[in-house]
Amino acid sequence: MLDFTRIIAGVAGQRETFEELVCQIARRVPPKGSSEFRRIHGAGGDGGVEAVWLLKNGEEVGYQAKYYVTSAGIDWAAIDNSVDTALSTHSAMTTMHIAIACSLTGPTRRRTKAGAPTVNGWSEWDTRKAKWTANAAVLGRAVEFVPWTAPDLEELLTRPETIGLSDYWFGAIEMTPERLTAECQRTVDALEERYHPEDHVDVSTRSVFDGLLHNAALGQTIATTRAVLVDTRRLGRRPAILGSADGARLDTIDALATKLINSMAQPPGPRDAAAYPSWESTALELRKLLFESIEADGDLLRKAKAAPSDGTTPIPIEEGNDRASLDYHLHGLRKLQDAVGDVLQLTASSACRADATRFALLDGRAGSGKSHLIASEIERALASRAPALFMIGTDFTTHGTPENQTLAHFEWGQSTFDKMLGALSARAEAEGTRGLVAIDALNEGAGAALCYRGLRDGCWPSPIWRCACHAGANTWTT
Repeated sequence: MLDFTRIIAGVAGQRETFEELVCQIARRVPPKGSSEFRRIHGAGGDGGVEAVWLLKNGEEVGYQAKYYVTSAGIDWAAIDNSVDTALSTHSAMTTMHIAIACSLTGPTRRRTKAGAPTVNGWSEWDTRKAKWTANAAVLGRAVEFVPWTAPDLEELLTRPETIGLSDYWFGAIEMTPERLTAECQRTVDALEERYHPEDHVDVSTRSVFDGLLHNAALGQTIATTRAVLVDTRRLGRRPAILGSADGARLDTIDALATKLINSMAQPPGPRDAAAYPSWESTALELRKLLFESIEADGDLLRKAKAAPSDGTTPIPIEEGNDRASLDYHLHGLRKLQDAVGDVLQLTASSACRADATRFALLDGRAGSGKSHLIASEIERALASRAPALFMIGTDFTTHGTPENQTLAHFEWGQSTFDKMLGALSARAEAEGTRGLVAIDALNEGAGAALCYRGLRDGCWPSPIWRCACHAGANTWTT
């Protein structure tokens, strides 16, 4: 049985890591009809729950974690407060899971001095649950309260969806920043003259790694592109000369611009499906409509300027205003068109493509700086607390699978490859980023033979190269 007193400690101690473990279990074991998982962080209060699953029918399933390692040590009043807060702040919540890091005790023959049975964990749970259910009923709601005790959590951790979580959180696979940094340095030392930390790294190529890690730099790029779209969306008063069809098209443009702006305001997280296809589709439709509006306004302006005049009669004030209004409106449309073009350029960028696919292949002639780039980016990832594994082609032999050789290289031979990826994913999720697996010089040593064998046997890429499906992102160079 798992001993929750042995869970690794975070900055705020074991309570913090227990909460993170519960949230990671909740994410990987979604309820029926689930739509979106939300981790709730809050200094000074988390709204009574650590995380919620939003359901397709509009309801919510909440998760609360309490790090009590003995049944007798449970502070039931603290759980009462969390439940009351959750009921008041999550009006759509219909189920609340309460995770406790211990087994609840059952009834015994022990008696109090008055002769009454002693209180036990399960009887206390039943009493509190009845109270919580009644409180919810007063609010006109029916909420189910589900205990996740230590045995329940242990069972959840044996499921395929949660593979690797117990290995990481209970220390079977060590992925501390210090350990991963030391392993990275071992590979860097093997690169010898191919890596000099003081050398320059091309910024445009570096953005690929921003995408792979889904880091703050990528988020800032998205936010900057969106800000320009926000600034150019307001087109001002529409020229009176425009027809009804022009007005209807502008209404559609405004609706699509609003949709795109709102979507880009909350981009998906490191573990969510990329939104770039949706952004691109909306932007392409916007660009088409903007082109049509610019063409139509341009025709109107040309006709207005081509109106016959004897050269001595002043242009009527209304006509002059129409021209000026069209000029200004056209200028606004073109600025918005440029902003939409920036969105399309963003979605087609190497950073966003790497983010969406969670994979990158760096190819180039010998001496072009591939090894330097990848080593530099692995070090940058580790410095930002993103977990990263770094190997080179000569670390492999033709004997054994790449997966088993990877485990042996990092001295995790007692584990399995899937558990290793699960542990890497757990560490990355706790840091709010992705894990990175990088293999340099894949065409050297046995790396080339393994690649050829994979292609020949029709199993390329093997799971070692497909590690993005678990841990987040991978890259290799040739």
